[in-house]
Amino acid sequence: VCQAKRVQACRCVCTGGSAAAALLERGLFGCGTTARGGKIGQPQRDGFAPAAPVEGDRPVVVYAPTWEGSQRSQSYSSLLTHGQVLVDALVEDGRFDIVYRPHPLTGSEDPRLAEVDATIRHNLPERGHRVDVSPTLADAFDAASVLITDVSAAASFWLVTGRPIVVTTDGVAESMLGGNTTILTPGDAPGTAEIVATLLADPPHLSAVIAHHLGDPTPGAATPPFV
Repeated sequence: VCQAKRVQACRCVCTGGSAAAALLERGLFGCGTTARGGKIGQPQRDGFAPAAPVEGDRPVVVYAPTWEGSQRSQSYSSLLTHGQVLVDALVEDGRFDIVYRPHPLTGSEDPRLAEVDATIRHNLPERGHRVDVSPTLADAFDAASVLITDVSAAASFWLVTGRPIVVTTDGVAESMLGGNTTILTPGDAPGTAEIVATLLADPPHLSAVIAHHLGDPTPGAATPPFV
């Protein structure tokens, strides 16, 4: 109720795209995003343009799990449910270069995640792949063909590339991105390599998903309406 009152006091509610506006309408009583909302896109993604994959190179698959969150309702990390299994599946398949991009807060709330994270960080380079802790997601995503991630900001940043994305879920968050995004449950994790190969052979069209969640993804289009 307090949240709703605070939102009601606002003169305008800025949202990225239709998905955020609909979520606010459902979740906050009297939010009024239809009457007082402004869909501005996502200015923080203006200028976000990781390099495209290099033709002829082995496909690069980035696994970027989020952290465990500060409370259980925000716990979307796949490290415990998928992490080691999907990494092993990709490595053993042999068709891909794998980049592990951990969230910097991983393991800060749950030592079990810290243990899985440390194991992947230690073993992956020994198996011929790499761990990325570069300053920006654009650096981590450079030349990547596919992203495997959780329900997190990494997913929306990646969407602007239009390249295939796989979103992990424990079954609770299956519809959060929807559209043509591929969902990976814990039971699917052993087959991750085949799922990635299928996406590369027949990439989905993500333009509708991008517009629904991000608004206009054209570089530079979101900042002027925000200002």
